[in-house]
Formats: sequence, C-alpha cells, structure tokens
Amino acid sequence: MRPLPHILFITTLLFTSVVEGRDPLVLPDLGESSTAALPQQEAKKIGAAIYRQLQQEGLVVDDPVATPYIHAVGSRLLATIPNRGQSDHPFHFFIVADDQINAFALPGGYIGIHRGLIIATQNVDELASVVAHEIAHITQNHLPRRIDAANRSQLPLTVAIIAAILTGQGAVTEAAIASALATSQEQQLQFSRAHEREADSIGIETLHASGYNPRGMAEFFQRLASHSRLYGRDDDSALDFLQTHPVTTDRIADAESRAQQIAAVPALPPSDNRFLLVKTGLEIAASTTPLRVAERIALSGNDPIIASYARAEALLKEEKFAPALIIAVQLRERDPHELCYLLLHARLLHLQGERKEALEILQEGTLLYPHYRLLGQLELLWLLEDQQLEEARRKVHHLLRQFPQEPALFRHLARVETLSAHPAAANLATGDAFLLEDRPETARPYYLRALDQAEGDFYLSSRIEAKIQLTDLTRKIKGGAITPEP
Repeated sequence: MRPLPHILFITTLLFTSVVEGRDPLVLPDLGESSTAALPQQEAKKIGAAIYRQLQQEGLVVDDPVATPYIHAVGSRLLATIPNRGQSDHPFHFFIVADDQINAFALPGGYIGIHRGLIIATQNVDELASVVAHEIAHITQNHLPRRIDAANRSQLPLTVAIIAAILTGQGAVTEAAIASALATSQEQQLQFSRAHEREADSIGIETLHASGYNPRGMAEFFQRLASHSRLYGRDDDSALDFLQTHPVTTDRIADAESRAQQIAAVPALPPSDNRFLLVKTGLEIAASTTPLRVAERIALSGNDPIIASYARAEALLKEEKFAPALIIAVQLRERDPHELCYLLLHARLLHLQGERKEALEILQEGTLLYPHYRLLGQLELLWLLEDQQLEEARRKVHHLLRQFPQEPALFRHLARVETLSAHPAAANLATGDAFLLEDRPETARPYYLRALDQAEGDFYLSSRIEAKIQLTDLTRKIKGGAITPEP
C-alpha cells in the first residue's frame, strides 16, 4: 500500500497547469508545444510503468464485473469526444483497491478510480462525472502543458522522484518533496484551480453528450463539501479528493450553472441497477464486517433486490455458502442474464465443490459477455484447476485473439504450456509477456532458454529467434543506439 501516496503526489504535482477557457467537446488543437515536453510514447510508458507498480502492490481491483463496468462508463464518455487531443491511444480505466475517495489521471491515458469513490457516489451520473473530469485532464494535455510551463530546473527532480517510485530504489524523502514544491505555492494553486475549472467544464459537456445527467458533478461536489464540513479536517476519507481536486463554493456554483445551461438529462431508469450492484459488491468485498454492511443496505431503503444481493455476497464472504446459494438461485430466477447474479451463483457452486455445474454457468456468462476479459480469465483458471489442459489452451488462444496486447494472458498461456510439459512454449510465452510490458532486458533470457529447449523444432525455433531479434532491437532503441523514425 505504500507507493500509492507517492504516485498521487506526482500526479498532483504535474497536473497543475495554466489553462484557458475553451469551447467544450470540440477540443482545441493545442499544437506541438503542448506535447513536446512529454511525447505520447513516453507518456504511455510512464503510465504503464506506474500501473504495473500498482498491480504489483495489489492495488488494482481485477473484478470480472466492476472492472468492465468502469471501462464501459469511460468508453461511453469517450465516444462523444470528436477530438481526443493527445490521447489517440486507447484509454485504460481501472479501479484502485483503496477506500479513500479519490481519482487520478496518469500519463498515457491511464485513469484510476478509487474503490472508496465508487462506494461514495449515489448514482452512475456522479461516478461518470468524475471519470469525465479525469478524461478531460488527459484530452486537454494538462500534464505536458504543466511540464512545458514549469521551471526547467524542477523537471529533473520530478523525473528522479518518478524513477525512485517505479524502480523501488528507496523511499521518496521529505526533503525531495519539499524541494519539488519549492516553487511559488500561490502560482501552483492558481494553476490547479485553472485546470480544474477547465476539466469541470469539458467534463459536464461530455456528460450531457453521453446521456448522463450533467448535474451529477455539482451534486457530487456538494455532498463531498458537506461531508468535509460535517466531519472536519480530521476525517480524510473525502479530504484526499478535496486536496487533489480542490472544491470551492465558486467551483460548485460554476458546475451547477454550467449544467443548468444545457438540457437536463434524466438519470438511468431504476430498472437499470448494474451501478448499484457493482457498488454493493465492492463495498461488501472491502468490508471486514460484511453482514453489518448488508444489514445497513437493507435498512437504508434501497431496492430489496439490491439488499438481497448484498446479503448473499456478505454470506459468501463469511463462508456461509448454503444460505447464500438459496438467495443466488432466487436472484437468477428473477433475472437469469444479470452477470452479477450469474457470477455469484457460479462462485458459490464452485466453492461447494459443484465444479462441473459452476463451470457450465460461468461459460454461459462468457457467451453472454464475450468481451469481458476477466470473466474469460476466470473460466480459464477453473479449467486449469480441473486439469482440462486442452480446453484451457483453446480458451487462452481465443482470449489472445481478442486481447493480443494483454501480458496477463501470455502468463496464463505459459502456465498452460508448463502443465502440458512444453517448456520451450512456456518460456516463449513468458518472454512475450515481458516484451509487451516494454521490459526487453527481462524477456531476453526467457527467449534464450526457449531457444535451447526448442532444438529440433524448426518452426518454433524460427519464432523464438525472431523474438530475440525484436528484443535486441527494442533494447537498442531504449538505450539510444537507434533513433526510431517518427
């Protein structure tokens, strides 16, 4: 859990830029100068490295339902933006396993939403308002614009702090942080307010264009501000968000006024309860007293179906599988295609040893939701547990055709090949995973090992030799021996 505050410090430090008011949605062409300080490829590498660090620290929530839900919200917002500015590459939305109320945008289109923030929102419009705000930080090039505007003498120190975080070589010292903040605090605050206003304005327009209620942003800000006043500065659950996204009375009024200027869009109908199911599942998973949380949800006047789902998830976490299964079956009878119910049912059967039936239900889910990668990965893991190696091999190759740039899938392939006694193919897959993570120096030994083990297999040896050549080329480019053409 330690690196997260350091990473948020870096994003806060860098996302403080001088910005101007712009027409929303038709994003301005900011020109080459705004990206010169941080080219797209470098931004992508930095964002990917920080994301990997978060994964290694166990701070990324890989939930088969919640993760694709957040991605779906982000994709719906992005679909309305005709010009994404710097962000021509895909965005990557993820949930941070932290109960503080916060969110952040990383270089390269990586947007992290804290679990605590999702739990704090009351509807999908509020959640979408935060995601839209973070998208605007990236589409408006706030990070490269801040670097471009900053004193050049500050940039090397900032880079050094990032390097310390990513390499794990020592902690970020108080002296380093103090030095990084040595520039005028008044100027920093001015920059922060300016870029936050721009992100608010564009975010609200994006909400409206996407069919979300544009008042969601102002409503969320108002509740956070009230929470902070009610509990005081000793309570830091909302304080983290307020520190990195300073909310003032003027800012709330601006958001409210902006929303009123455009046609209001009603919230999603009550029958569309996926948001509440995702929020409930995350809250139960994070709680040390899940049954108390479920009881509170039941007493809060929520939809009784949501309360039933909360109780079933809580019973599962308390390992009271039999009563949880009764509820899961009832929920599926009501809505057999709802993924939350389907996955709950399958998990409970699997935990009770009904593995064949559990796998059949899970496979029903992967057919209904073929683009949910984590759902497919769960099916793959269950196949491996049952030593169904040929089925697992077919599944992982199917997933790789859909998601060819996903390192985790190559690691699953390596496990399949290891269990199948194919060491050369296993080392090849492991090398591919590291190469996709832009770690050619780590990938190369696996390729060399695979080449030794593939002796006599001309086709496989040729593939491995090609990967070694690619690895060497990548290492030369990274080392500066070769300059790639633009």
